[in-house]
This record gives sequence, structure tokens and C-alpha cells, in this order.
Amino acid sequence: MSFARAARIRVTMACVLACVSCLGHAQAARPLLFDTHAHFFTDDFADYPLHAEHAYMGKEKLIETIRTRPDTPDYLIELWHDNGVESGVGVQYNAAYETDNRYLLAVSHAYPASIVPVVMLDTHDPAAPQTLRDLATRDGIAGIRLTGPQTKDGQFPWLDSPDALKVWQVANDLHLAVVVFPSIHVPGSHAVAAELMPHVAVLAQRFPHTKIVLDHVGWPAPEGPPDYGVTPVYAALAAQTNVYFKVTSLLFNQLKSANVSTAAFVRHVVDVFGADRVMWGSDQGNTLMPYKLMVQEAFEATALLNPAEKAQVLHDTGYRVFRGGLNAPRSAG
Repeated sequence: MSFARAARIRVTMACVLACVSCLGHAQAARPLLFDTHAHFFTDDFADYPLHAEHAYMGKEKLIETIRTRPDTPDYLIELWHDNGVESGVGVQYNAAYETDNRYLLAVSHAYPASIVPVVMLDTHDPAAPQTLRDLATRDGIAGIRLTGPQTKDGQFPWLDSPDALKVWQVANDLHLAVVVFPSIHVPGSHAVAAELMPHVAVLAQRFPHTKIVLDHVGWPAPEGPPDYGVTPVYAALAAQTNVYFKVTSLLFNQLKSANVSTAAFVRHVVDVFGADRVMWGSDQGNTLMPYKLMVQEAFEATALLNPAEKAQVLHDTGYRVFRGGLNAPRSAG
């Protein structure tokens, strides 16, 4: 597999990391960003076939999107460079590849200084615990992303069934991140997401060495003051210091559609959980808007934070969770 312009991209990324002060006064006034949520996909359908039967936008729309603008690393890393993003997380794109992580691993191997991978596995697969251990020790993944619906009896077996708990144990042993994505695409599903939160609290207590990251802040209902959808069932997670909250373009767009201020929302979330537990992710590749606008939204949404809080949300928290432990020794046993 060939990645075009690899040498030039590596040089430009080295320059941005070494010479941030040379970006000009306006850029220097803005903190460097770390993008915790970028999806990679390619139009090389022969080597990386799509598994998009369950894509929320529909398979044909996804194919059209991928053909129009493949989210390859040479493309996205250049966007990162142009917008003051140091590096980021490659999140396995379930809509395109489900649990076939090969393309994500290929791009993260090609650009290890820029892309750290978070994979997806089927927690019902008996091989999943060992596969996760192998991926962590061999491929340097930062964590695993879990997603699924609620069953008719109100349970979340993809999250905390006996099989899933074996995957959690490996993540705990290796101090990996576990990204939790409540799968909601229908009206009223914010209530379902809220029902997931007590399960998250129990898992956080049982597996204290995992870093649990709630995608899109766990999908609170898009509401205004006083609690901005961060109801008591969400706020209770403040006591679980290994639970983190990811704000994204997808979430910001939902808030805007409900006429809720993204800046007021982020201010409230930081007040409840602390800036050291809130992080930004673009949702590049899934949220179909220019990357420059997603970065602009990120700064607008953090406008009510002080400089130290803003630096944590836009860079430091995500970097610490997903890159901070990569150099720590991990046992393959």
C-alpha cells in the first residue's frame, strides 16, 4: 500500500511541532490542538472492502462520501498542520469497516508520531480479549471503542455482558482507554443513553485502571440551563475520576439545532467534571463539514473557559489519555 507525499507530510509535521512559535501572532495566541476523534477511510475498496450494511447514512451515501473525499492520512495530517493540530486519535470507523481494523492500523503504523489508533472489536467474540492484548502489545493501540444499542429488556450486552467484562479486564490490566459510544439514531434515544450511565459508573469502579471516554459526552439531551442536559445520572460520574467526556462537532451541531449555546454547554460540563476530564474531537470523516469550521467551532465552544482550561480541553486532556501512557511497559502475558 502506498501513501502519497509521505516524506513531505512527515517534514511538515516535524516543522509544526518544532516551530509553533513561527505560525504568527494570531496563531500563537491559540493553544495547540489534539484531535481525539478522526475517522480514516480509503477508496481502495479492493484491499479494504466496506462493511457498510448498517451505516446510519446508508451504504450508497457512505460510498459516495468516500469516493468524493477519502480520509487518507496524507490528506488529514495536512489539514491538522494547516489548523494548528499537533496530532490525534484515529478512531475505527464502524460505519465503513465495522471491526475490520486493518486500514486504521496501516495508517497508524505509517504515521506513528501523528496518529494513535483506537480499535473496535466484537465483545461477544471469544477471541476478543486476546486480540485486544495482541493489538496493545504489538500495534501500540491506545484503546478500544465499544458501541451498540439497548436490548428490549433494557440491557447493554455489548458493554457489560460476561464476555464484554473479559475485554474490560484486559483493558484494565494494560491501562487502556475504553471509548463508549451509545448508539442512538432515533427520537427519544437520549433517554436510552442516560440509562447507560449507571452501567458506566459500575464499570469505572470495577476497572479503575481503564480510562473511560464517553463519546459526545454520552449524548445528554440538547437542553439549555440550568443543567444543559447533564442530569443527575450524568453528574454522578463526577465522582468517578477515570471517566472522561469528549465534546465533538457532531455534538455541537446538535446543540446548535436546539438553539443551545455550545460555549455555555462546555462551560457547564467543565464546571461539573473539570477541564482535566473534558477533551475535544472533530469527528472528521463523519461530520460532513470543512475541517477549518470544526476547529473554529471548537474555539467558539471553549470561549467561556480560562486559558488553562481551554488548553486542557483542546489539547492536554486528550493527549494525556490517549498518548500519555503509550511509552509505559505493557505485559503480553
